Amino acid sequence: YNSAIHKELRQDVRQNRRMQNKIAIIIGTDFACWVPFIIISALHNVQLIDATYWYATFAMIVLPINSVLNPLLYDNTLREVVDKIVRGVSVGASRYTRNIRGLRSTNVGQAETNASYRRGNV
Repeated sequence: YNSAIHKELRQDVRQNRRMQNKIAIIIGTDFACWVPFIIISALHNVQLIDATYWYATFAMIVLPINSVLNPLLYDNTLREVVDKIVRGVSVGASRYTRNIRGLRSTNVGQAETNASYRRGNV
């Protein structure tokens, strides 16, 4: 009975941690997109800089990126895409490593065969 309760508590803790990470990422991306805009707007408001160019840049590039990222972050789509990419890269790397190892063993075998030919053993 205790192990079932303990297992359930661990699952709850794991779910809470995932949710906290998700919220932290959402807040972090919003912060990264909006704080520079707010700072530039404040500097423009106190007439330290002319932010006319920056308004267009933020309106056309930075804020739409945030708008695209938010739904992906709220849903698990982005995490699934990143996981697939990481898995694909790691599978490709392991295939590459196996191919390289195979070439090395083939080259070693070929070198031994060449040495045997030179010695006249074959």
